[in-house]
Amino acid sequence: YEVGIEAVALGSVAYKGKLIEAIEELEEKPKMVVLALDNDEAGRNTSKNVQNALETLGVSSIGVNVYGESKDANEALRASRDDLAKRVAEVTQKVKKKIGSKMRNRTKYFEEDRLKMDIEEYQRNRERKTGYSNLDAKGSLYTGLYVLGAISSLGKTTFMHQMSEQLLKMGETVIYISYEQTQFELISKGLSRLTYKQSGGKNAVNSMQIRNGASGESVKAAVAEYEKLGDREYIYEAEFTDTVEVICKEIEKLLEEGIENPIVIIDYLQVIAASKDEHGRTLGTKENIDHIVKKLKSFQREHGLVVFVISSLNRQNYLAQVDFESFKESGGIEYTADVVWGMQLTCMQESLFESAKDLNKKRERVREAKAENPRKVEIICLKSRYNTPGYRCLFNYYPKYDYFEECIDEAREAAEEQYRRQQAEEEEIDSKLIS
Repeated sequence: YEVGIEAVALGSVAYKGKLIEAIEELEEKPKMVVLALDNDEAGRNTSKNVQNALETLGVSSIGVNVYGESKDANEALRASRDDLAKRVAEVTQKVKKKIGSKMRNRTKYFEEDRLKMDIEEYQRNRERKTGYSNLDAKGSLYTGLYVLGAISSLGKTTFMHQMSEQLLKMGETVIYISYEQTQFELISKGLSRLTYKQSGGKNAVNSMQIRNGASGESVKAAVAEYEKLGDREYIYEAEFTDTVEVICKEIEKLLEEGIENPIVIIDYLQVIAASKDEHGRTLGTKENIDHIVKKLKSFQREHGLVVFVISSLNRQNYLAQVDFESFKESGGIEYTADVVWGMQLTCMQESLFESAKDLNKKRERVREAKAENPRKVEIICLKSRYNTPGYRCLFNYYPKYDYFEECIDEAREAAEEQYRRQQAEEEEIDSKLIS
C-alpha cells in the first residue's frame, strides 16, 4: 500500500490453505495471482505449494521477489522506498503484459508511461558485453535471441562457455543449459583455460589431466580463482528427454526464486527433445527446430532476457562458407532470431573454396586447418537487429586448453572503418537533401 499497490496479507505461511480456499470459493476467478511472500526458504516453498494448488484450480499464478536482498516488504520499505516502488512497478507491468490483450493502443502506451519503462529496460543492457574485445567493439548485448552456428568439433561449446565465464567476471548471472557435457566436464575445461591464461601458456594443464587428478600449483591457483564466480553460475544438466517447455520451466523456477536478469546459454538446439503438438503428435525434426526457436523467442521476450542458443550446421555446407543455408533443418532461425553468428575456419575464404570442384582437396585443407595450433577461426555476423551485420571477428583457438584468444586483422578493421565513415557521410548528405 505504501508504494501504491493493493495487496492481501497472508499473515503466516500456515494460512496458505485459507488463501486457496478463498480463491476456490470465488465465482469469478482472478486472471493472475501474484505471490510476493517472504524472501526466505519458507516463503519460497510456500509460494511453490500455493502455485501448484492454484494450478489444479485452473488459476494462473506467479511467484516474485520484489524485496531485493531484504526479507519482506517492511524491511525493503525501510531500506529504500524508491527501490521497492521500482521493483513493484516492474513486476506489475510484466503481469499486465502477461494477462492483458495482445492488442495495444498507442495513446494508452503513453498514458501508462510505458515508453519511459521500455527505454530504461533497453538501456539497462547498453553496457553488457561478451568479454571478447573484438566482438564487443561491434556493439553491446541487448535483450534478444542470439544463435551461434558452427560445424562439429570447431569449438562452439568452448567459445560460449568461455563467454559465460567472462560474463560472470563482469558481474552477470549466467544460466547454462547443457545437454551433452556435465558440470564436471565444463568446469575442468574452464580450469584448464585459466591455467593457460594465468601462466601465459607455460604451465598450462589440459582438462583431461585435471579430470585425472592433476593438482599442481597452476591448478590450485585456477581453482581459487574459479570458486569466486560460482555463486552467479547455474548449470542445468539437461536430460535428452527434456523438451523446450521443460527447459523454460526450469529457467522460470530460478526467476521466481529472485534470480534477476540472467543471461541464458543453451547448448545445443538440435538435441532438445521433440515436443508434441495440440493433438499429441510428436513433431518432426524440422517442425521441432522451428517450434523451439519460436518458443525461445517468445520466452525471451516475455521475461526480457538475453538468450544464446548454439546450433549445428548442415553437413552439406561443411566445405562452404557459413551462411543462412548452413543452419540445420531450420528456416526459422533466419527470421526469428535477433542476432545470428556463424563460426568457421578462416581458410574457408581461400580461393580453393570458391569452386565446387576439388572436394578431396577441400577436405584435406579443412583437416589441416583443424590440426593447426592455434586453430584460426572467425565469427561472422549474418544478421543483427541492433547494428550492421556482415562484420567478422578473428580468433586463435587453442583446443588443448579450451581457450579462445581475440586477434585483430588490421587491414580488415581499416576497411570496415572506412566503410563506416562513407556510410556516415552518405547519411549526412541525405539528411541535408531532406532538410
